[in-house]
Amino acid sequence: MSINLVELAKGLFTPDVVSGAGATLGEDEGNIRKAVNAIIPAVLLGLFQKADNPSDPGRAGVVSAATAAAGNTDLPGTLQSVLSGGGASPENPWLQKGRELLGTLFGDKTDAIVSMVSGYSGVKTSSANTLMSATAPAVLGLAGNQAQGSDGIWALLLAQKDHIIRSLPSGLNLAGVPLLGSFAGWFSPSGPPVTPVSPVSPVSETTYPDRKKGGGGWLLWLLLLVLVALAIWYFMGQKGCNNQVTVPEEDTAMMAPMDTNANAGAASNLPARESIKVQLPDGSELDAYRGGIEDMLVTFLKSDYKKLGPDSLKNIWFDFDNLNFETGSAKITPESQMQINNLTAILKAFPGARLKIGGYTDKTGNEPGNVKLSGERAKAVQTALSDAGVGKQVDGAEGYGSKFAKFPAEAPEADRVKDRHVSVSVRG
Repeated sequence: MSINLVELAKGLFTPDVVSGAGATLGEDEGNIRKAVNAIIPAVLLGLFQKADNPSDPGRAGVVSAATAAAGNTDLPGTLQSVLSGGGASPENPWLQKGRELLGTLFGDKTDAIVSMVSGYSGVKTSSANTLMSATAPAVLGLAGNQAQGSDGIWALLLAQKDHIIRSLPSGLNLAGVPLLGSFAGWFSPSGPPVTPVSPVSPVSETTYPDRKKGGGGWLLWLLLLVLVALAIWYFMGQKGCNNQVTVPEEDTAMMAPMDTNANAGAASNLPARESIKVQLPDGSELDAYRGGIEDMLVTFLKSDYKKLGPDSLKNIWFDFDNLNFETGSAKITPESQMQINNLTAILKAFPGARLKIGGYTDKTGNEPGNVKLSGERAKAVQTALSDAGVGKQVDGAEGYGSKFAKFPAEAPEADRVKDRHVSVSVRG
């Protein structure tokens, strides 16, 4: 069985380590765990890049750091001492080595990755910085303990690709970091300009028996009849449960039925979401969900996001998670007004922030129709925000159709619904 450095690294963060880090950094333990689960594959991706490029001058520094850290047989204990009490001081040698290692891996894009981890997990930027600085040498020491010599380290890191792909959180848009552009196909960001590819194995095309050769043909037709019956049952049930407007037959044939936001549309298949209060700078609070657009957007706007620069900012998108439309139209449903109101409040609380709105569909249907519908829905959100008095903070709205969809048209509805959403990008 191949070594999985992702899972081994996660195992270093025992409950005591996470608890100590939460108390020292003043963060929720769940957010600490979420940050760590994003940091580990990010660090491994940086190490993978060094392993995949023999001419990279930074490889020598990585080997040296791995050799120095490999002698540590109690990495959990080290992490606990570094992240608890006074150990988290910036002067801590372990953290200093970690910052040097991050600089070797990511260069001047380190701050961008730290900000993305902060926005994804909900921890402060300073906390994300400390956690990344503590994690990087621990992951490298783990690799050094599992391998023999520099050649063994590179071979081990190159074998981690599948593990890294499976562990990359979908909400962590590392594809927005120019340094990692050559790995864009590993990520699944929600917006342009990077074309996303699903980090999971694509749905394979089903191969059926050749009916000319006899045998199995009747099974195919029976299977198709069953699938048609299930599809009719599903869509009839959806219309009855969601009380949505009936779409003319020619409308459904023309474009993808982008009926709901990705997260909201799949809510019935997900665990119950945690309701939270998101506090704005003026002390007011918004009712929202942990990890929802309000939670992540406010955290991002409170960070030093402007340091990322326009080229990085335009690649970071936040998906609405409670925004629905009537089927086949750009009419926002009444129950979605709460999220529009929340976004309005956020913009008023951050008057210097400007947004762009993007609309997306899955790959089914006619693409010109998909682009048209997704654009109309993005503009509907822009109009709603303008009517609420914050239109000057919205730079524009654009529909991208299925251009950035991750899943093929033949994928299950539970997957394709993730490609149907409206998102916002902070532009300044």
